[in-house]
Amino acid sequence: MTHTFSDNFQIILANTHETRLACHQLRYDVYCKEFGFESAKAFPDGLEWDTFDEWSTHYLIRTETTHESVGTVRIVNANPRLGRLTPIERLYAVKYPEQPCPFEPQTNFCEISRLTLAQKFRRQSSTPNARDSIEPISSRAAPLLYLTLVYHLLNQSDYRRAYAMLEPRLGRHIARIGFPVRRLGEVVDYHGQRAPFEVQVEGLYDALSPWLRRCYDDVASEIKSADQLVVKRPRMPLSGGIITPRPALLFPRLAIE
Repeated sequence: MTHTFSDNFQIILANTHETRLACHQLRYDVYCKEFGFESAKAFPDGLEWDTFDEWSTHYLIRTETTHESVGTVRIVNANPRLGRLTPIERLYAVKYPEQPCPFEPQTNFCEISRLTLAQKFRRQSSTPNARDSIEPISSRAAPLLYLTLVYHLLNQSDYRRAYAMLEPRLGRHIARIGFPVRRLGEVVDYHGQRAPFEVQVEGLYDALSPWLRRCYDDVASEIKSADQLVVKRPRMPLSGGIITPRPALLFPRLAIE
């Protein structure tokens, strides 16, 4: 794993104009063009985004030599006191108001969202309905997404819990490779068939499988030596040279992730 990471990939905290653009472009390619989860027409500049990006931390995985985008993930930093909801909270409030949110709103939690791998780095499911069959389990790249999440939760935040909407199959796969997730509720229609999952931050490192823990130790060491992740829970404004938000008039609909 150390050889694969150091020789092939970089994990970047996306707090620059260049890396944030790469995250949004990759999301557009996968969420809009490939799977049609969001309308490509809604993003004529080829940058998929929503209101939750304003209070999120973004990570980019790219190739070492060519800087080709491999994957991206965002951590939505919830703050109920400031009215900063997570996509899951908004989803159940807007689309499924008859169902309770699968977790109680609290102060120290976040949501793992827009977990994305570029098509060439993803092993595609062979089932006929590809739109409901994202299977981001490349032998090289996908574990780096999960290890990035571990790194953030252990080193870049004070969260107690993290939540995510995942395909049940992906949740089972992540659990099998040693990432401790727990399913909280029933499947709902949300960018395909998704169910809510929880990660407990306390004890997370010890809960990793021995293989994944060794991988994490190697990756974390590489990240620190490269000095790539140095900011403590950065506040990422969408203005000021990062990503300029589009006028609300162009996007009156309520984004739910």
